[in-house]
Amino acid sequence: MFVSLDIDMYKDGFTREMFDCVDIPMAAAAGYYDKNFYYYFGILSAVEKNWSKKETIPDQEFLDSFANRSDNVFRRLGLRLERHRASDKVEMIQKLKACMKRKKPVLVYTKYSSLFYNIYYKAEEGEQLHLLVIDAWNSENNTFRIRDSAFLRGTELLDNDADVLFPIRVTEDMLTTMWESNYTGKAEKYMKDCFDGFFTLESDENTHITFQQIISYFISDMMQYDSNFLKIMDNLQELSESISTFPEFYARQFIGNVKGLFLALEQCLDNQKNYIFQEDEYIALRNDYITSRENRFYRLYQKALTKRCFTQKEKEQYAQKEKENNLKLLDFLKKVNEYNQKYYNSLKTIEKVDLSKYFNNVGFALNNTDGDIADLTGNGIYFLDDDLLHKRLNSSELFQMARKAKTGDCDNISCQGQEIEIPKGKYTEFFMLACSEYGSYSEKIEFLMDDNVVSEVEISISDFYQFALYGEKQFWSGEAYQRKDGTTKQLHFNAKIFQYEYNLGGNEINKIRLCNRRNIHIFAITLIK
Repeated sequence: MFVSLDIDMYKDGFTREMFDCVDIPMAAAAGYYDKNFYYYFGILSAVEKNWSKKETIPDQEFLDSFANRSDNVFRRLGLRLERHRASDKVEMIQKLKACMKRKKPVLVYTKYSSLFYNIYYKAEEGEQLHLLVIDAWNSENNTFRIRDSAFLRGTELLDNDADVLFPIRVTEDMLTTMWESNYTGKAEKYMKDCFDGFFTLESDENTHITFQQIISYFISDMMQYDSNFLKIMDNLQELSESISTFPEFYARQFIGNVKGLFLALEQCLDNQKNYIFQEDEYIALRNDYITSRENRFYRLYQKALTKRCFTQKEKEQYAQKEKENNLKLLDFLKKVNEYNQKYYNSLKTIEKVDLSKYFNNVGFALNNTDGDIADLTGNGIYFLDDDLLHKRLNSSELFQMARKAKTGDCDNISCQGQEIEIPKGKYTEFFMLACSEYGSYSEKIEFLMDDNVVSEVEISISDFYQFALYGEKQFWSGEAYQRKDGTTKQLHFNAKIFQYEYNLGGNEINKIRLCNRRNIHIFAITLIK
């Protein structure tokens, strides 16, 4: 059996300066359910640590709940951490395999000193807590794939210093050795509480989360709660020792988290092509906010080191600047939601084209029995229908793909120059879910009014066994099988379906003429006026 969740590496993701080596793997695990959840997690986590009922400081209450510290953030994403305790390595592996069979992201706490490939392996300096994601298991050779955000840290292999979720294959014995070695050496009580098993990240199947909802949470918290940074300034006398002892903790919370917040906003705004804003104005807002916070934190740290407090005048000045910056940020966030609302209200039609009468190929099977007739490629290769596919479809505002009534029903178009009739209209955007097989291809699709070609777009479609080659989004990945000589075998990679989007000229059309390339398969088409 081969199970792979294909969690992204997030090469353009957060750095250790922004979020720690627990938050980043948690964000990546959330990204399994929707790639945007990685960035949503960053936004909500930064908001919770900077605007909340009480300041987040490393006190005993915080440490006692460390293992579950992101529960509230996950809850807002329709996710939850589920704990799986184990008394020994045998029980741990049994439970781990059961969770992998359910296709749930696994989070395992460890220490740097427990990682045989880490520079701090068995070193006293490596006693800090760390978090790994497990996202693949192969029962044939008893190996797991872990993803470690610290593996490439300090190298020059990337254009940035993001803590990418680098994939590492380990044997079952390697994994249990790492787990058992957590109990050797020094470990604080709150750390030991994290080591007695692992967590899975579960999903509420009925939850649909949008960027607009995330921004609404952000706005609500900013309006409801005072800045935690101001609370720290007001309580400097009692917190000076903590700030002096854990400066990196406070710097990450009040500077790094804010940088991560802006990075996540920018990634999400890039995906929201409907939102147009003055880039220069936004950059000035971002830079002023970060620079101002850095300067004030530096002064805070100096005061803590010398055991001095802010004067009343300094408090008032800093509080005024903090409130001014927060109001500017709040105003920007409100504009984001207003523009998005106007955009969606302005959409006259989202036309989800019914392709059922054009389907000529069976790409998905409901099970992996030898008698199933699904065959995407003509060589016995097919995909296995699963809950994740339909969760993605249910949460998508663009696509529809009905669950197959019975195995063997056609579910996609193998392109052979078919002409697809659509409601007449002036469409500006064209979306589709597609993949290719036995190669990646570039072809042209034509848009017609009656028999006259009005416009065309060039499409470049990636092979289902590869990751996206042309900058498209991966919509789904799941199990692939091949039926050969009367037997069925699971392939040791995940099949993928990609999301493509193209601009149209807004000319009136009523037909789409597909390319003549049987290797390209289309599962869904949507047009927007």
